[in-house]
Amino acid sequence: MLFCRIRSKITVSETEAALRKMKSGKATGPDDLPADLWKSKGWCPADWLTEFFNQVVAEKKVPESWQQSTTIPIWKKKGSPADRVTVQFAFFRTP
Repeated sequence: MLFCRIRSKITVSETEAALRKMKSGKATGPDDLPADLWKSKGWCPADWLTEFFNQVVAEKKVPESWQQSTTIPIWKKKGSPADRVTVQFAFFRTP
């Protein structure tokens, strides 16, 4: 389980690094916020996100929305749409 591997608290710099790695132009998660907003300079969510992540670890309780997704195969017009190898999957939030 994830909680067993974390030996120390998550730092703000680790959260900032993770935010920088988010790819722009991808589907949003359950929060409906695009990566560009999470990464914006005008809004600095790293402090409170770090606090929230550490609370999740301390309580050993993952929010239910983090455990849900909808998987939809999308044919990228390469090869046959019937060939599972040529279909990429997109993950969307569950209503």
